[in-house]
Amino acid sequence: MLAELFTPEQITILTQIIFIDLVLAGDNAIIIGMVASKFSPNQRKKVIFWGIGGAVILRIILTLLTAYLLQITGLKTYWRNFIIIHCL
Repeated sequence: MLAELFTPEQITILTQIIFIDLVLAGDNAIIIGMVASKFSPNQRKKVIFWGIGGAVILRIILTLLTAYLLQITGLKTYWRNFIIIHCL
C-alpha cells in the first residue's frame, strides 16, 4: 500500500526530512533545558512550556516560508548554485 502512494525517491526524501527534524528537535530540547535550569522550579515549567511552544510555532512559520520560496521559479537553482560555488 505504501509503495502505491510514494516512489522510492519520495520515501528517501521523507526519511531525510524526518531525520533532520528529529535532530533539530533534540537541539531545541538541549537549549531550552539549559535556559530553564537557570530559573527556579516554579518558573522552570513556564520557561519550558513557552520555549517548546515558541520553537514549534517558529518551525511551522519557517516551513511555510520555505515552501513558499521554493515555488518561486529559479530560486531553488540559484541557491543550489550559490552553495556549490561558495561552500565547496
